[in-house]
Amino acid sequence: MKIDLAKINTEQFMVHQHIVDGEVLHLVQPQHISAKWTQENKIFRSSVWNNDGELVSASFPKFVNFGEAPEVFPLPYSLNKTTIVEKIDGCCDENTMLSTTDGLMTIKEVCESKYNGKVLALDHNTNKEVMMKILSHSISQRKDNWYELTMVNGATIQLTGNHRVWLPELQCYRRVDELNGDEDVLLKK
Repeated sequence: MKIDLAKINTEQFMVHQHIVDGEVLHLVQPQHISAKWTQENKIFRSSVWNNDGELVSASFPKFVNFGEAPEVFPLPYSLNKTTIVEKIDGCCDENTMLSTTDGLMTIKEVCESKYNGKVLALDHNTNKEVMMKILSHSISQRKDNWYELTMVNGATIQLTGNHRVWLPELQCYRRVDELNGDEDVLLKK
């Protein structure tokens, strides 16, 4: 598979150039969570291409979050390289509690211990709570760009502006820094 990198629609996708082991690579990601995926553009979902427009690494065929089980991206050939990808979702405050298969834990405990159990999530296909395996761990050192969401019941949660939250009425994710403040946000206490 080969593409012309200059023809990528930059209104829909952002292209980040990286140099890995001396090779120029291009990470392609959607500009917004509201990107509409089609049979033609799904190849750009968090994919990595070399300077010749050849696919180096591909992600899953649909948006993956704790509540969605990943599926292997079907490729007609094997890839012999693995490369880095940027974390595109934001962070929660380290004291945010998660329900795990081993009881309640803070995100700080999960990340620092590299906990490899499962966490409570929402399966968007069935609209039911499920336990999902943690795919990766990340600790941010940034102290800026934090938002505090206050719920109707007075409870609060701290998230970075680029963290996405589920809006059940709209059936989509939206970045915290793009919220109006009157949306219904799905959170589990």
